[in-house]
Amino acid sequence: MYAIVEIAGKQFSVREKDRLIVPHLEGNSNDSVTFDRVLLIAGSDGVRIGTPVVPDASVNATILEHVRGDKIVVFRKKRRKRFKVKRGHRQPYTRIEIGSLSPGGEKEKKTVVKKTAGEVKEAGTAVKKTTGEVKEAAAVKKTTDKAKEEAAAVKKTAGEAKEASTAVKKTTGEVKEAAAVKKTTGKAKEAAAVKKTTGKAKEAAAAAAKTARKKPASKPAGGIIHPENEAAS
Repeated sequence: MYAIVEIAGKQFSVREKDRLIVPHLEGNSNDSVTFDRVLLIAGSDGVRIGTPVVPDASVNATILEHVRGDKIVVFRKKRRKRFKVKRGHRQPYTRIEIGSLSPGGEKEKKTVVKKTAGEVKEAGTAVKKTTGEVKEAAAVKKTTDKAKEEAAAVKKTAGEAKEASTAVKKTTGEVKEAAAVKKTTGKAKEAAAVKKTTGKAKEAAAAAAKTARKKPASKPAGGIIHPENEAAS
C-alpha cells in the first residue's frame, strides 16, 4: 500500500517504514504526527483518488530528528556605495519515519451499507407492492372471467329463449295453418254436401218432370179436350 500525501505544502509518495526528510515540523523527537491531506491511496481494495483529498484517509509518522540542510551564502553589494553584506543560511528540516497508512472510508462504507439497506428495503417494498398489484390483477382477472361466464350464460339463455320463441312462433304458425286447412276442409265438405243436395234436388226435379210427362192428362166429361189442358199436358 502506498499513498501520496501533502506535507508542509509539498507532495510525497510514501509507504510504511519509509524515512523522509521533510520541511521543518513542530514537535520533538519521537513525537507522533498525523497527515490528513492524502491525495491518493492505493491498496488491496483498489485506488482511491481524492477530490482533492481522500475523505477520512490519513498517514501516521514519527519524528526522528530535526536537521539542517547545506549552507547557502547570501551576498549583497551596491556599487560605489561602499555597501556589501554576506550572510549564510541553513534550511531546517525534519527527518520522519512513516508508520501506518489509514485508507479511511469507514464512514463511506457505513453510508454505502446504509444506502444498500435502504435500497433493499425499497426493493422489498417494491416487491410487496408488485405482489399486491399482481394479486389485484388476479382478482380483477377472476372477476372478469366470472363476468364473462355470466355473460355467456345470459347469452346462452337468451339464445335458448330466442329458439323457444321461434319454436313457439313456428308451432303457432303450424296451428294456424292446420286451422286454415281444417276450415278449408270444412268448407269443402259443406260445398260437397251442398253439391250433393243440389244434385239430389236436380235428380228429384228430373224425376218429377219425368213422372209428370208420363202421367196422362185428365179429360173432361163428354170426351172433349180443351186446349188449355192439352197445353198443360
